[in-house]
Amino acid sequence: MKKVNTIVIIISVLLILFIPLLLSYSMKDTTIWAVLVIYSGTIIGGLITLLGVVYSIKTVEREKTRDLELVYRPVLKIETSKEEPDRNILITCNNESYDDNTLILGKTTLQIKNIGRGEMQEIRIRNIKVDSIQDIIPYAEGNLDDKEEINVLGINESLNIGIKTPKNKISDTVSTLYNVSMIVEYYGILNKTNFQNRVSFTVSINNKNKCEIDNIKTISM
Repeated sequence: MKKVNTIVIIISVLLILFIPLLLSYSMKDTTIWAVLVIYSGTIIGGLITLLGVVYSIKTVEREKTRDLELVYRPVLKIETSKEEPDRNILITCNNESYDDNTLILGKTTLQIKNIGRGEMQEIRIRNIKVDSIQDIIPYAEGNLDDKEEINVLGINESLNIGIKTPKNKISDTVSTLYNVSMIVEYYGILNKTNFQNRVSFTVSINNKNKCEIDNIKTISM
């Protein structure tokens, strides 16, 4: 195959060089340089036209792809659920009043549901940030227990996120409040356009697994 391509290239180059000579021979009143100028101008003009056509075709294809992805764009709906979690956010405090080695899983999960007209692909949850509302915990950190991306979330399918927080050493009934934010990133149905949503919420949880998730907000980025 490489030999065939090489032969084609050589023949094409020879033809390009031979045509001006042929034209100068047939046009006796015109010098070879004049023929070369005319011939070069024709080739350059043809190349510019070809590039313009190729650019126009690619622009139209990009616009069609963008329009299709917008028409069939996935849409997130964030709400609470009692279903089993598919992933968990692990919160640690590095505080003497909390046991980071014993994490309590709340009974309420954060449900990410696709209510759009197309599939979500290559879903990732990243940039998890955690703050203690009462300022009694100077340091808190949130991580996902499984950082692998979710391949596909179909129309009306859901992803449930559980919240695990460190055991309170002082009281089993007193709840700790956390502010949590994260970015949910995914691609559309054609796997071309990247969508990002910043999701934030407040979670209240105690050692008896009592969990309340409130103030859910979603912002498209």
